[in-house]
Amino acid sequence: MAVNMYTQHPNLDLNLLKEFYSDTAAPLAHILRGIIGMNNQAVENRFTTFAQKYVLSSVQLRFLSMLKDQISAQGGLKLNALFEMPFTQIHTEGIGGVFTRDDQFAELANIIRSFGEPPTITPK
Repeated sequence: MAVNMYTQHPNLDLNLLKEFYSDTAAPLAHILRGIIGMNNQAVENRFTTFAQKYVLSSVQLRFLSMLKDQISAQGGLKLNALFEMPFTQIHTEGIGGVFTRDDQFAELANIIRSFGEPPTITPK
């Protein structure tokens, strides 16, 4: 992640970031992930096994695509966000309306939790 950050922002000073965000509860890597997002391939890899394990409808695949995009962009996702916009554009009940099987819902929740929640950054 640090290599990715330096590639995108070669003048970035990690010591300055540590100083600026010293009182945050989140580790610096978590903060950086929130700033630059997450590697798309890393996100894709976590969902591949799930997608191959089940026969998914086009609506479920579209939901997974939106889910992966959101996690990549934000560096994580809170589970309650899956019942709000933009996920309710696909189904009014969000993830619960798209993945009605308990085993699928639980497995997806575990995958999403594995990324962590997007950091809450409170600068000094």
